[in-house]
Amino acid sequence: MERGDIFLTNESAISVVGAGGGNFTINADNLKISNSFIFGGIGRNSFNAETQAGNINLNATGLVELTNSSFIYNNVNSIGNAGDININTNSLLIAEGSIIDTNTFGIGNAGNININARESISLQGTGNLPWFDNSNNDIKLTTISSLVFPEAIGDAGNIQLTARTLSVTDGATIYSDTFGKGNAGNITINARDTVSFNNYSSANSNTYIDVAGNGGDILVKTANLSLTNGSYISTSTL
Repeated sequence: MERGDIFLTNESAISVVGAGGGNFTINADNLKISNSFIFGGIGRNSFNAETQAGNINLNATGLVELTNSSFIYNNVNSIGNAGDININTNSLLIAEGSIIDTNTFGIGNAGNININARESISLQGTGNLPWFDNSNNDIKLTTISSLVFPEAIGDAGNIQLTARTLSVTDGATIYSDTFGKGNAGNITINARDTVSFNNYSSANSNTYIDVAGNGGDILVKTANLSLTNGSYISTSTL
């Protein structure tokens, strides 16, 4: 099947948020998202705990690129379970404060994030400060994440990344944390050649103060692992 390039730019948005629904799929050669957004998950009009949102599926034979503060979300905003975010591509670039995440703000579980790249996955942050340092307003987080927010009840999703190489630089981070009542998710990284974290970049699965839940596991399988210049891998509980 022949595919073309797809561009989302200049605050364009695709929303499939609702009280449950089907899957949303993009099939492209290259998919480039700049200062634009894809939203999925459970909206504020769901009152059934069995409600299930659909998945967001992005398939590209070439490059999937998120730049200039672009977002892909699949969240729980009321009651129900969010769907997954599934990306299959040759290479994935997430840069300039762009985010892929599944969160729960209400009652229900966040979705999983599954990324399969034949070649590379690259997260490029916008600065070389620790992610918790807000002294520089120009720093925007570049993340792949799944969270249980305060007051929420449910589990964060698991994050699975598969590629030849994974590069996380300049304050970018991969995390699945819980601030509410539920467990953090597991993070699994499979990279045939290299996994590198540089300049205060990290992978975390943590629980925080007044939380009822457990942190997740982090599994890294690769030929070469590099953590440099303040980068770290952490599971912890407060």
